Amino acid sequence: MIVRLGSKKLIRIQAFSAAEILLLLYISSIIIISMVPSGNIVSKGFGLLMLFYFLIFQVIWEKKKIYLSRENNYIGIWLFFCLLSTLFALDIHLVAVKFATLIQLVLLFIAGYSMILQDDRIRIEHIFYTIIFSVVITYAYGVSTQGTMSGMVYQNRLASTAGDPNILAVFGAFAFLFSLYLFLIQKRWQIRVFLSGIVVFLIYGIIKTQSRQGILLIIISSVLYLILNNLHKLKHLVNRRKFIIRIFMILAIVLIAIVIAFYFFRKSEYYARFNALVTFLKLTMKSSNSYLAKVIDHSAYERRQLARYGVLIWLDHPLFGIGLDNFRVMIKHYWPISRPLYSHNNYIELLSSIGTFGAIAYYLIYASIFTKLITLRKKLELHSKELILVHIFITAMLSLMAVEFVTVSYYTKFAWILFLIILAFSKRISHQLSDQKQDLAIEAE
Repeated sequence: MIVRLGSKKLIRIQAFSAAEILLLLYISSIIIISMVPSGNIVSKGFGLLMLFYFLIFQVIWEKKKIYLSRENNYIGIWLFFCLLSTLFALDIHLVAVKFATLIQLVLLFIAGYSMILQDDRIRIEHIFYTIIFSVVITYAYGVSTQGTMSGMVYQNRLASTAGDPNILAVFGAFAFLFSLYLFLIQKRWQIRVFLSGIVVFLIYGIIKTQSRQGILLIIISSVLYLILNNLHKLKHLVNRRKFIIRIFMILAIVLIAIVIAFYFFRKSEYYARFNALVTFLKLTMKSSNSYLAKVIDHSAYERRQLARYGVLIWLDHPLFGIGLDNFRVMIKHYWPISRPLYSHNNYIELLSSIGTFGAIAYYLIYASIFTKLITLRKKLELHSKELILVHIFITAMLSLMAVEFVTVSYYTKFAWILFLIILAFSKRISHQLSDQKQDLAIEAE
């Protein structure tokens, strides 16, 4: 369907399939309502509805296939170690609940992967716009209702329906990255102006969360993408001198923008949190000032202690860990005054809870994804949309690994959505390349 204003085309709307609608509703619910009362149940409901539709209507009724990616082998090994950790758990109930969550995530991953591969109407642009608009809605709601009890709990930091300012900031950072892709592939200046406004609002929302990891993630992802994209171009261009001059000009403009932004940043409450972190790091180098460091930035102090004792737990239980999700129980044995918290570090959480072998199995999933993306990158044309998308995918995976130093993500729906879209659309690009190769071979004959 084409929306017009007089004789002028405004936008072309493509009919969505039932599979895409269910997938987009599930993704949107993860961001907007997952952490509100009963929101997690609604989000799971959309996920189970998508799974039911796939199994009943597509697999049984339409005789479509169930596709398994290579990564499912590593997922299976990882789940085995998660289940094995039950033998060493202090609280078996925690293992059972978390394992049930992982099984749901894996089943939804397989269903979504199969649906995308068999339905060309499911497009990456639709998924990216869904994530972006969901984050914008969440930010807009949070800004309009700031000052409520949740605002008081988080000291006027924007939490909105995400329930946690840091989670909300991470959503915003990934939405920023996906906006970058849509901006780069878009030729119409009106859409680019619209996306620029979206980016400005996302940055504003992240600043309102006062999350240090949110703004750092934007910087990290932007730098990573620029490095990936420009090094690849530099490697394949003939006129490298002109390209290098252009890069230096862009860097100069970016540097000026950063200086101006930092001037205004210093006047915000956000800067005070960064300054407290820097002061904390300086004081922790002196043992005599450890109590003062705790007072200055209690959040950083607590995270450091959790990481420290998490490493000790892993060293005491290096092979099979202490049981899935049992860090929150075991930490009291090492740090008696601690609250029953998870480790706030995905690497330490996995090493301590399911052991070295289990943690390696999990990150073999990441290694396999990177291998696929890098192999695919070598086959794509220099200025193609597909190459931009692959660079965005690599940046997203590296950004996720950066975030995992300060949060636990192995059981989060958003992380598994990233795995799903990266693997499914990478596979789709591979199929397109294979089809093009076959067409060229037929023409040559």
